[in-house]
Amino acid sequence: MPLLARNVKASDYIADYLKSLGIKTVYGYTGGAITHTIDSFCTRGMRFRNFNHEQGAIFAASGATKVDHQLRVIVVTSGPGATNLITGIGEAYFDSVPILIISGQVNTYDFKWDKKCRQLGFQETDIVSVVRPITKYAKLIDDAQQIPAELHRAVSIALDGRPGPVVLDIPMNLQRADIDVPAEMPAPTLTDTTVKDADIEYVVKCLESAKAPLILLGNGCKIAEARQELLKMMDKLHIPVVVSLLGKGSIPEDHADFLGFIGSYGNRYANIALAKADTILVLGSRLDSRQTGNKRDLYKGKTIVQVDIDNDEIGVNLAVTKSLLVDVRVFLRALNGRLRRAPARIAVDRWNDFLKRLRSTFTPMSELVRAKAESFQYEAMQAISDHMASDAVACADIGQVQMIAAQALSLREEQQFVTSGGMAPMGYALPAAIGIALETGRKTISINGDGGMQMNIQEINILAKMRAPVLIIVFDNKALGMIKQFQELYFDQRYYGTDEKNGYFSCDFAAIAEAYGVPAMRIRHDDPDWRQKIDDAFSRKWPFLVHITLDYETKVFPKLRFDRTIDDPEPQIAPEEQSLVDGFLSALDEGKKEAKGVNAADAYYDG
Repeated sequence: MPLLARNVKASDYIADYLKSLGIKTVYGYTGGAITHTIDSFCTRGMRFRNFNHEQGAIFAASGATKVDHQLRVIVVTSGPGATNLITGIGEAYFDSVPILIISGQVNTYDFKWDKKCRQLGFQETDIVSVVRPITKYAKLIDDAQQIPAELHRAVSIALDGRPGPVVLDIPMNLQRADIDVPAEMPAPTLTDTTVKDADIEYVVKCLESAKAPLILLGNGCKIAEARQELLKMMDKLHIPVVVSLLGKGSIPEDHADFLGFIGSYGNRYANIALAKADTILVLGSRLDSRQTGNKRDLYKGKTIVQVDIDNDEIGVNLAVTKSLLVDVRVFLRALNGRLRRAPARIAVDRWNDFLKRLRSTFTPMSELVRAKAESFQYEAMQAISDHMASDAVACADIGQVQMIAAQALSLREEQQFVTSGGMAPMGYALPAAIGIALETGRKTISINGDGGMQMNIQEINILAKMRAPVLIIVFDNKALGMIKQFQELYFDQRYYGTDEKNGYFSCDFAAIAEAYGVPAMRIRHDDPDWRQKIDDAFSRKWPFLVHITLDYETKVFPKLRFDRTIDDPEPQIAPEEQSLVDGFLSALDEGKKEAKGVNAADAYYDG
């Protein structure tokens, strides 16, 4: 570890410490109360990416971290600089993204402390109290000598266990103060997790006893960087695998055992599998209601084993048979070691046949036919999927485009999928895609609706100047489509605030992109050569923007209603299709009668 001099300027120490951890780039927006720290970063050879809005900066950092899982650093000034980050901090907290936020604060001699007045210093704001519920750690530093210890503590907390954002609020006069620093820079303190052999054996027995097992992959699989261990497990077990929204991209989707995406807008066949499975191994998912549905009686009697790093999430939304508090990759390494020593005896031919028949019957495009709805947005999304490079990243914004992308993109090889799940703020995709492309150099597709695109459209300026390899695709239905579909269902088609007749307005995205210096193309859904135009867009040098106009009401199907079970979404299937499913189920039930399932596992574990 490098030796350091005593009496170092505090902001210089912050830069040196973060640089020692491999941090090369800092995101944010400059301002008076953070100038000392930004100056220290830049004079020490670190890149400062000054976005056009603080929200754009933190979304960019979040996107990059969701791809490479490295700590990111944000610096902003006091007052509005810090409050502009609140949505991004919440996004990072709910999606488990490790980000260190350093906010500048007014000088300590201008701070109001316990006085009853609202404010003393210019732009003085108690950001720590504001963000404490949506951070793993937040601290106002009131003594410059605390900075080395607090910096180490904050980084360790951000990275340890389930990752998340941390905030250090540092007054301007403390940033410029001279401080005594430790003789060497300590590495972050992280906790190891382990799993017992008996727990691994229990899981194996559960899977061996099952007649209809299923494996659910959540965001924890991606955070743990468990792809290779997942593929080893799948190649040994040959059990069907489904993914949550944030779990999408955990594995290549052309794998023989990959089934589909579950949830309120999930693939029908994947949701039926979730409903009919007798044993579910849950890896890194909290089983929230948008995955399982609100009607949960159908989960009674199932064997559910939940593997997660966060004890506070286990069993909260759905009762589980057994929980394992362990990092997903640690669990998988132990499981794969057990399977190498003694392969599992799993017989699921009838179950696999049942699911293959379901998947061929209920394709994503067939759902639009059942609903008698326009399908161009799905056809275009599939065309995007077909054109993606082998290591491309698809970054989906919030709303209908998010769900269509989750349903229709088929990820292959090293392709990845990035979106926001817990906070789900519109306007996430564009800056996230910019962060990914700048940090990794990988071709990144930002998939947006017209509503979300207008939230952080100013970041096209950064994209134009940095020339990052980003293809922006805007699906413009001149409406907030997901909410409009909700209003049609529950509000008798009263579309307040969601279309151009009721106070919402779109714009000419191609013209705006070109004004910023990004070339653009326009496509209409009824253009006879739209496929050729998409071919052309993918062959261009990026950045590039494609504005797709959809002059009709777009819909997403399947869609689960609040009062229905996860396997009964809209549109309703035809009687002959239901008879087909019933026939599949009858054959499957014959196989289930041959074994009691979990009894063998319980007997082993209890014995």
